[in-house]
This record gives sequence, C-alpha cells and structure tokens, in this order.
Amino acid sequence: MLLQPLHRRKSCWTKLMLPTYEPTAQTSTTKSSPFVVGVGSSAGGIEALRSMFTAAQCPTNMAFVIVQHLDPDYNSLLAQLLDRHTGLTVLQCEGGEKLLSDHVYIIPPGHGLLLERGQLQLTDFAQPRGLRRPIDDFFRSLALDQKNNAACVILSGTGADGTVGAQIIKENGGICIAQAPDTARYDSMPLSAISTGLMDFQLNPSDIIPHLQDYIKRVEEAPFNANISFIHEQMDELCRELRLAVGHDFSNYKRSTLLRRIARRMHIVGIESEAQYLQLIKNDPNESQALFKDFLINVTKFFRDPDAFKQLHEKVIEPLVHKTLPHDELRVWVPGCSSGEEAYSIAMLFAETIRMSGLNNRITVQIFASDIDEQMLSVAREATYPLASLVDIPERFKERYVTPLSDKFKITPYIRNMVRFSNHNLLRDPPFSKIDLVSCRNVLIYFNDVLQKAVVPILHFATKPDRFLFLGPSDSMGRFEGYFTTIDAQARLFTRSHEQKNYPLSLPTSGHQKNKKERIFPDHSANDKKNNKNIAHHILHKYAPPSVVINKENEIISAYGKLGRYFNFPVSNIDGANIFTLSGPDLRNVLGPVIRETRTKLRKVIAKKIEIRAEFVLHTVDIACDPIDNETLLIVFLEAAAPSTRLDDDFEDFENNHDHVEQLENELQQARYSLRMATEELETANEELKSSNEEMMSMNEELQSTNEELSTVNDELKIKIGQLSISNTDLKNFLDSTNLAVIVIDDKACIRNFTHAVTHLFPLKNPDKGRPLADVSSSFDIGDYYLDAINVAKGGAVVQKRIATRDQNRVFSLKILPYHSDTATISGATLVFTDITDALSLERQLSAERDRLNLAIKAAQIGIWTYCPSISQNTLDIGNGSFINPHSSVPHTGALIFPSDQNLLIEKLDLAIKGVEKFDYSFRVILSNGETRWIRGYGHLISHKNPVTLIGVSIDVTPEHTLVETRELMVREMNHRIKNLFAIIGSMITIAAQRHDNVPNFAKSMRERIVALGTAHAATPTSHNHDQLALRDLIVAILAPYKDLAHLSISGPAILIHQDALSSLALIFHEWSTNAVKYGALDSDAKGTLTIEWGMQGETLLLKWSEEKQRQRSFSHEKGFGRILEDISIRQLGATSETYAEGNLFSKTLSLPKRCYSHE
Repeated sequence: MLLQPLHRRKSCWTKLMLPTYEPTAQTSTTKSSPFVVGVGSSAGGIEALRSMFTAAQCPTNMAFVIVQHLDPDYNSLLAQLLDRHTGLTVLQCEGGEKLLSDHVYIIPPGHGLLLERGQLQLTDFAQPRGLRRPIDDFFRSLALDQKNNAACVILSGTGADGTVGAQIIKENGGICIAQAPDTARYDSMPLSAISTGLMDFQLNPSDIIPHLQDYIKRVEEAPFNANISFIHEQMDELCRELRLAVGHDFSNYKRSTLLRRIARRMHIVGIESEAQYLQLIKNDPNESQALFKDFLINVTKFFRDPDAFKQLHEKVIEPLVHKTLPHDELRVWVPGCSSGEEAYSIAMLFAETIRMSGLNNRITVQIFASDIDEQMLSVAREATYPLASLVDIPERFKERYVTPLSDKFKITPYIRNMVRFSNHNLLRDPPFSKIDLVSCRNVLIYFNDVLQKAVVPILHFATKPDRFLFLGPSDSMGRFEGYFTTIDAQARLFTRSHEQKNYPLSLPTSGHQKNKKERIFPDHSANDKKNNKNIAHHILHKYAPPSVVINKENEIISAYGKLGRYFNFPVSNIDGANIFTLSGPDLRNVLGPVIRETRTKLRKVIAKKIEIRAEFVLHTVDIACDPIDNETLLIVFLEAAAPSTRLDDDFEDFENNHDHVEQLENELQQARYSLRMATEELETANEELKSSNEEMMSMNEELQSTNEELSTVNDELKIKIGQLSISNTDLKNFLDSTNLAVIVIDDKACIRNFTHAVTHLFPLKNPDKGRPLADVSSSFDIGDYYLDAINVAKGGAVVQKRIATRDQNRVFSLKILPYHSDTATISGATLVFTDITDALSLERQLSAERDRLNLAIKAAQIGIWTYCPSISQNTLDIGNGSFINPHSSVPHTGALIFPSDQNLLIEKLDLAIKGVEKFDYSFRVILSNGETRWIRGYGHLISHKNPVTLIGVSIDVTPEHTLVETRELMVREMNHRIKNLFAIIGSMITIAAQRHDNVPNFAKSMRERIVALGTAHAATPTSHNHDQLALRDLIVAILAPYKDLAHLSISGPAILIHQDALSSLALIFHEWSTNAVKYGALDSDAKGTLTIEWGMQGETLLLKWSEEKQRQRSFSHEKGFGRILEDISIRQLGATSETYAEGNLFSKTLSLPKRCYSHE
C-alpha cells in the first residue's frame, strides 16, 4: 500500500478543546450589567496603564479591574496617578464593591482580589511572596463569574502571571488581549500569554479600550444567537474552505459549538455578513488560522479532575504495574494531548507507582501523546510551564518530578523521556496499537454522532483486551457499551470488551490532502495521473517486497508492501513515525547497526537470515539498506526462508544448559545490581542538589517578586514626582505673578509658603519657610493677625478684618482661611493681605505717608518712629524690636540711652520739633546684655499735623563707629610698635656695645638680633588672612630676639590658635615681652628667668607668664597705651587676665575660651 510522503500533507488529529461553557441569554452582554475587563500588569505597567486609560472616552459601558504586583508594605499611589489621566472614576478596592460602568477598581497592596456574583472580594494570600499569582487568581474568578461577558488584558511585566488565567477566560468565551511586546517595557508577561496562541488581539495600550468598545457595540447590535441563524446556512461551505486552508475537516463536529465560535470571530474582525466572512476565509490565511485556533481551544491542566485521577491510579495504573512482567513495556496513548499536562500527569502516576513498587529499570512505560496543533505540541515537547500551573501538581510529585526555574518550572528529564509527542489525526490517521491505557478526555463531547461512531471503534481497536479507557467527565459511552465495559462511571473508567468488532479503518483521506494551491491551480491531466497511480499502487502492493523510506531522523516518509508482519501495528499512512518506535525488539536490534553502517559508508548493506518472531510464526528475512542520498535510506525486507511455526510462551522446550551462558547471566545480574546501587546513589545526590536548587529558586522567586514590586513603586514615584514638579512649577509661576500678599502657615503656625508681594510687609526670604510666624517682624502689630491665624489653623471660623500698620499709615483687609490638606482635614491657615489704603485715606494722608515711606526706604526700614511730646509719644524705635525713651533713665524694652548722650539727644529732638533744625544725630544706647550700640537718627517734621509731629528712623551705625575706632587704634598701635621697636633696638645696641670689642662682631650680633626682631614682628599678624599657628611657635617667634637676655622656659600641650584669635594674642604676647624687656626678666641687667606654661582646665586654656629677677620689678597700675592695647585685645578674644606682683616675682594668667584654639 502506497503512503503519501510526509512533506505533502499534515497528519494526526487531536481533540478540539472548545469551551465547555455554552453562552445563554442570562450570561450574554447586556446593558444592565457592564462588560468586565480584568487588567493584569507588573513591572513597567504604570506607563501602559496610563496610555490605556488616557484613550478612554465615556461612556465605555465597561468596568475595569486592575491587578498589579504590589509591595504589601507600600501605600500604592496608582489610583491617584491614573485619576489624573482619565475621565473614568478610579477607586482603590476596599472589598464588597459592586461593579459599575465607567469605573476603574485597583487591587490594594497586601491582598488578593476575586469576583463573586458581580462583587469584588479581598482575600489574604496563602502562598509566600514569590509564589503568588494574583492576576491568574482574579482572571479565573472573572471567567467563572462573568463567562463571555468578560475580557482580560495582559500588559507589561516580568514572569508569566496571567497566562493560565487567560486560558480560562478564553475557555469560557471571553476576549483575550495582550500588549504588543515591542511597546512593553518588560515583555515577559505579554510574550508568555501570546505563546499560548489564545490572544485575540495584540495591541498598543492606547488602542485596547477603543477595540473593546467596537467589539461590545457589534455584540449588542448583532448578538451571538442572531449571527448563528444565518451562519448555519453557510457552514458546509465554510468548513470546506477551512479544510482546504488548514487540512482539517470540521464538518462533522457539533454545529452549535462551531457556530458560536464563528460568530465570535465575526464580532472580533468586525464583519456582519456571513458571505463577507466566507470570502475572508478564502482570501486571508491568517483568519483561517485564527478560526482554526478558536476551534482548538487548548485548555488543560495537570491532574484535571483530581478525584478521577485518584481512581485512575488505584484501579488502573497500580494493577497494570503489578501485573506486568519484568522487562515488559506498558503502552499508553493520550489523543488530544494539547500542551502535554495530561500526558505528564499520567507519566508521574506511572513513575511514582513503579518507584514505590521497587520495579525501577524493570518496567518500561511508553506514552504516545498526539494532537493536531503543532504550536501546542511544541509547548509540550519543551516541558516548561508557568509557575501558576504548579499548584495543580500534588506536593509529593513536585519534589521529585519538577524542576523550578526563575518564573516557570520544567518537567524532569525522567518524566519527559517517558512521553513521545506526535502530530496525529485521530479520525484520519491509523491508530496506535497494543495500547494498555487510552486517555481520551473531553474529546467525544465535541463530535456529532457520525464521528463518535467512527472514533469509539478506533479506540477499541487500539486497546489490548482487558485494558483500559479513560474519558472526561462530559464524555459518554451510552451508545457504545458493546465496545467497552464500565469500571467506574463517576471517574469515567472503562475496560475493553472481548467482543470482536468490525473496525471502520478505511476512512477517506484524499479530499483532506488537497490544499488551497491545488484548488487554484488544477491538474489538467488528473485522469492519466490517477490511472498511473493506481497501477503503481497495485504493483507495489501485490508484487514488490515490503520496504520503507526513512529520513535522517529515522522517520518513515514512504512505505510499500505488507509491512504488518514486521511492525507492531499497521503503518499505512504513518507520517513522521520513527521506525524504531514501530518495530519489534528483534527487528529493532538489527536495524540500528544496519542503518548506522549504511550512513557511515554510504554503501548498500544487507543483514542476512534475521529471525523476527511474531505470534506463533517465526520469519527469516534478509534486510537490505540502500542509501538514496545523504539523508534518505531505502530499507527492503526479503524473505530468506518460509515462515515457521512458533509456539506460545507457555510451551517450553528442553534445552541444554551451557555454563558460559549461566556465567554471563550471573555477571549480567551483578552488573545490574551494581548499576542499581550507583543509580540510587546518584538519585540521592541528585535529590540533595535538587533540594538546594529549589531553595535557591525559592529565594530567587522572592527576590524577583520584590524587584517587580519595587519597580512598580519606582514607576509610581517617578510619575508622582513628575506631577509634583509640574504642580510646583505652576504654583511658583502663580505665586510669582500674583499681586496678592499671601502667607500660608501650618497647624504649628510656621510659615509654609508666601507670595513675593507679602515681602513688603514681612521681610521674608526662601530660607524663612518653616520659621515660626511669631519670629518674623512685620509692619503690623503681631496681635492683629497672629492669634486669629492660630485659631483658624485649629479649625476656627474664617476671619475677615481690617488691620493697620504700626505707623497707622496703611490699612489692609486681612482674610484668614483654613488650609485643607488632601485628606480634607484642616492643617493650617492662609492669610491674605489686601491693601485698601487708597479707598480709605485722603490725599493729605497719602502725601504724609509717601514722605514717611521715602524715609523708611532711605533708612532700610529700620527703626521707624514718631515723636510727639505733647501727646506723650516719646519712644524711639532703634531697630531690632528695641525702643528708648529719651526722657527716661529707666530701660524701655531692654534699652537705655547712654547717660552722657541723653541730654544732647533731648536737645536735638526739641530743636527739631520746633523747626529750628532737622534731626540728625548719633548717640549711644546700652542694651539689656550690656552691649553698647551707636544709633543714628533722622527726623522729619510734619508741621501741618496737629499736634506737630516729628517722624524719623533710626539706623544702627555701630559697625561704622567700630571701624573708625579700630582705624585710630591701629594708627596708634603702629606708632607704639615703632616706638617700642626703636627702644628695643637702642637697648640691643647698648648691650651689644658692652659685650663686643670689634665692629664686625658688633655688626653681626646686631644683624642677627634685628632679623629675629623682624621675625617676631612678622609673627604678630595684622590681618586675618593666615592659617592656624601653633601656640609654642607663636611664643618662640615673639621671644626670639630676647632669648639671650634671660633664662627662658616654655612648656605646655600642643595647641593651635585660630586665625581670628591670632592677631590679638600676638599683640598681647608682644606687649608682655616688651614690658619684660623694659621692666622685667628680659631687662639686660635683671639676670632673670621667664617661665611660660599652659594647660587645660575644662574647656578653658590657662596660660601663665611668670617672671623672676634679682631685683624687684617696678609695676604701675596706671594704664599707658600698651596696657590699653592689651585690654582691647583680651576683650576681643572674650578672655580674662589676672596680674600678680610681689617682690621679685611677677606673673600674668590668661584664660582663653574654646573658640580661640583647637587641639592638634
């Protein structure tokens, strides 16, 4: 029999995983309840969400529920961020909300979210962080609650959360949308969903809501039932066109289900006419594939219906394993395997049963899993699934048969190698044979009576006698009880009956093999080709020896002759079947070496007189292998002898025992034992490594989950910062441009913000923000506004009043309003000052106020006062909140006029008030801390006012006076230094003249002393442009010119003198040393001792200068210039000095504060 080559057509057929849910009027989309859209996102999802909801135009007739991966300890800002970009109502879910149209509900942090009877319910997570799948959980509840009135949207994110949930949405008739991967910041979640082949749309975020609105509109205008009525008439032609496009015939499947899937596709593509859709199927291969995918909704999971799998394990798998002889093979067939979860579930049950029975390496299990969806088969072969599917696998299997990855898990190689996946058509291709268990679940429910009558005999033929059939909960065997007997009706377990049946295995296939191109380009010599094909088929079938053609993968691509005697099942029309899979043990042992040698030598190879055992028959054949090209081989089976009879296994022949055979068997047994021990040790080590790997993967999952949550938080913060920046810019421009004088304070009466206009009333600058309002001086009496502001900030009523400046020259309308925070609580007050002077004052008052304002500007707004003795207005503002009364000797607000200046100040004021002269006078005041300040006053007479008033300003000119005094002091100090310098030089000349006899030595000595004197002079700074100087270095430098005049002793810890204290301290030491030269230990006739020592007393540095001489030192209490200079320097340092003199002893003690020095 001639088989068509593999490359000319597809093979194999699987179950059609159409949705089990049948839409009804109650679950269809209606205007009374909104269409519910579940949106899942993770890292990078905020940008996509913002783009998606910005495009929303009300009304949408949809309710949106956003599920994100959020940090449970972070207060999400997503609701606030989205609310700024959409006209929809955005809420963070609190639990119990009933879904409303045009509302967006957002999952709160730390909770899961489910939909039950149209209401949102918050849940607590049962899984640890890293294993939570909130998107899958919500999509699952959404599908079960809303059926086809739902859609899911998967946006940017890492991992695969949402993929499993999307499959359930599609299974229940909903719409599935994924963000286009090239627009996603993180494309893992969209790509994972797209890989299932279930996505109806792949869109940019901004296009999602408009597409959904168009879809809902089409469904409302033409409901499913309306579309079904007219599609039915075109069903046969549509199935025919689909068969030409994809190679599979759907004409005998349940019409009601197919009609709904077609109507759904028409709504998605936006076509209302069945003729237009039929034309689209003819012209657009992509739509044909999309409809084909909709027919094949590959929804499955591990251990679906756990109770049924438990019964399968106990009543089928365990008996099969226990009854199987060692080294025998158990064969399982799973037609319609989809993405492989069911096949792997059965493989785990077999593997665990064999392991628990101690039959490892003694029983082989071969599982054939078939389907027609090549994309799903690729997923099954990869054996990698989303972590959300891990919850369906029992714990005892997770530890042994699953390997966790970063965001997925993988089936272990041991289980993977038990299953072989193939593209196989259950209805069109010959079945697998000699099967111990057929698992054909949720397949028959989609077939009409014609197909069911064809499928059940095929399953009966494929199954061994007394072996088993496993069906889905909705599959029925009612009309076919003669083929299978019920074992467990609830678990849908059956056993093959012994009754012989006629199998309808010759199914028509010629029409299925034509593709669209063959229809468009017909063969005009079809009759001749058909005749030649029949002749060639007849010759090859009747007279040619059995032969096969295999490719480089050892797959049969063509077969000729009667091959049934050499293979385990009929091989006609087997595309892509591996020759080793189909061949028996005897043939398999020979084919391998023959094929390898032929491929290596590229020459014909023949194996002669090969015995192939069949039931009751022994065939002796020659096997010839001929290379057709580098990849293709022709294998021919030539009978070498007539078949001989072979008795059943229960007949035994007496054979001589050969010692070498027994020895070989013993060695083989020992080798098997050693291999088993090594395998067990390897498995133990592998388990330990696997355990460590699982721990690492668990940690990685937690870290990845945390990273996703942080990424989400980071995105929210970035958007929030951007919005705050815009708001701050807007607020700054508003504040800068407004002419209103506004101050905003918080609930603690500290300045929160202010406008530029208010700085004329309050001398505020940016650093003053946060400063207490009471500490800021103003043009008003503080009682006019402060207490009212505090009262309003604490929740009091709004205050509106008029207040005047202290000088009563300007009047302002003050309005104090409560400051409301974003939580609608009062957290401060807003003070608005409006100048209303122009509306209340006369022209004369305005003129006087203008003069006063000019004086205030001239005086830098410091110490503005009014003097009018006739009304007892005698106080003068001297600035900084201090006032004086010229006529009083008692301090007024902490200040008092210097006694010697008081009379002259009163005289100047009286002359000014009489108009004799203008008031311009400088006087001294004594502050409460004892400090003396110089004040300069300017006054202007307001003669037309009754009574006559003198207005004026006061300026603190202490720095200027201090500068003048310092300048005069420096001039006197320079004169004093020069005078002392000449005195010292004169003394040195006198001393040197007494000690030297010749001029050169005298000149040398004088030169050295003058240089040393210059060094000491240089060590006495006159400016502040010096670094710190060690105290010892300073003393040594100053005393260098006098080191030979007396015995010097200098001791004390290492101390650095600050540069601001260096000049004063050097002047002090200079004066002391000069006086010691004139009167003390450094006098040339004194022959004295100078001891300088210092130490710490707490934070005070105590320095003691002690002089001892043979004769008594003269000491005067009168202050000359040097003493005055010394006192000034000590006062500048903030230091104190004590002097002690008695007999030949003289000492000074200087106490320096901490600010003058530091430790090295």
